[in-house]
Amino acid sequence: MLCARVWLVLLVLLTACGSAPPVPAEPKPPSEPQFGSSGDDTAVGVALAGEGDVYVVGNSERFDTWPIDDRVFLRRYTREGRLQWELLMEPEAGTEGYAFYPDALAVAADGEGSAYVAWAAAYQGHPVKPDFERVYLTKVSRRGERLWQRRTDPVTGLAVDGAGNVFVAAGGEGHLIKLTPSGGVVWERSGFAVPTGVTVTTAGDVAVIREDGVVAKYTSNGEPLWQKRVFSSEGEGPYGRKIAAGTAGGLYVVGKHVYHATSRPSCEGATRYEERAYVRLYHLGPDGAARWTRDVTDNHWVEDGCLGSFGWNPATALSVAADAVGNVFVASGVARATDNPFRPTITDALLVKYTPAGERAWQRTFGADQDDYATGVAARGEGEVYVVGVTTGDEGGYRDAFVHRVDGAGDRVWGR
Repeated sequence: MLCARVWLVLLVLLTACGSAPPVPAEPKPPSEPQFGSSGDDTAVGVALAGEGDVYVVGNSERFDTWPIDDRVFLRRYTREGRLQWELLMEPEAGTEGYAFYPDALAVAADGEGSAYVAWAAAYQGHPVKPDFERVYLTKVSRRGERLWQRRTDPVTGLAVDGAGNVFVAAGGEGHLIKLTPSGGVVWERSGFAVPTGVTVTTAGDVAVIREDGVVAKYTSNGEPLWQKRVFSSEGEGPYGRKIAAGTAGGLYVVGKHVYHATSRPSCEGATRYEERAYVRLYHLGPDGAARWTRDVTDNHWVEDGCLGSFGWNPATALSVAADAVGNVFVASGVARATDNPFRPTITDALLVKYTPAGERAWQRTFGADQDDYATGVAARGEGEVYVVGVTTGDEGGYRDAFVHRVDGAGDRVWGR
């Protein structure tokens, strides 16, 4: 991404002869509800706020400004789909002279309606100072005011308990951190494989899914309760992706299970990697015992050094949520075949509902004429589901973000 931006800047400088870069032509109206700016926009996560509202976090990149303006956004919508406000994350004080490249990571909300946003920022291109990167956790009030911000390790997941404490799953050597509502550290556990998701159970315990396929459960005080390997695979990782709390202390875990993978030479010394993988959903009891397992989709993905990539890699975007009665929702992508030999598949955003007994109730796809995929899902009550993601269905070639509210029957209530 950085190389692409550098070449874009050089191209503009060479062609504009010192003037501002030209504004791209406005794309044609999209065929699916979406929102965004003149550049790439992506929705990364969704969280349920108080009073029936919902938070959406993502990235916005504007190509009609100079220099190119990148921001992480936090949006708050009402249950009816009305945008209440939007807040943009700003560069840290003292970083003047750097180009600012932020990246949204995760979002969560507490019972008072405040939001917690995890995001990263790369500071580059200062005339004399070296480049550097930082990761932040920002707390935002229900009215869109920044309450506090602290630095942290690369965040892979956020969860909030009933008392407003925040649990942060982070990378590096693998970290699980508990923070107070004011941002103070209560405890930290580390020294294990990187967790990729975190949730708080109905009993107040905290559970993580790690990239090595292990689910680990802790008390609210950080004491280990149990751990269990759920995912294994023949191919390359990561496999465990996201985790959600169900009813009566149960857990739902999704990840990628590779059942066939090959690697062989392509043209001009490049490599062609090909894999077949399931998006696999596990339902675990409070003690970690498996109750049922379902294969959500069967995916074929190819990454060719000469021909490019096609198909769908479920490790790219995957999310899970459960409602108050035990229904579970999985959001991801699914590839469909085309009659174009140079583009044999296109990806649609996918949302699948399972009953508490593991029966597949329905599945819905969202998409236009290009690649679309879902990155996050949240569920409230019975039959109130929000799914967010990315669409490239407009004619301008840029990506836009979307948020849809779906009812219990899988019908879209509204889309933005």
